[in-house]
Amino acid sequence: MTVEAALVMPVVLLALAAMISFSWRAHDIVLENSAVNEAVELYGHLMDSDSERIERYAGERLSAKLRDEAGSVTIEKYRDGSRAVLHTSEGRRQLDDSGFRPEKVMRAITLTEVLEK
Repeated sequence: MTVEAALVMPVVLLALAAMISFSWRAHDIVLENSAVNEAVELYGHLMDSDSERIERYAGERLSAKLRDEAGSVTIEKYRDGSRAVLHTSEGRRQLDDSGFRPEKVMRAITLTEVLEK
């Protein structure tokens, strides 16, 4: 083994370890955001909107994290939609949803059709 290889290989191995660690963290962030987004969508679209059941479901989804322990999600009514708060060991993030109101969409479509004439 040459001296150059002896100096380069530790740097290459450290770079690979850093990339693997970053990819685990990126996986966890995507999974957390996906679980919170799904909880908000379920809360807004289900007829019964049982927040405790949706929070348990989101917690089960968060158990697939690669690092750290699974976080918890709390969801509540907020204005016309809902607000979900994700609690993890790294802090908290929240997602606000304005709600799904098909009557507003239909009203806007009707109004644009009238304005186009």
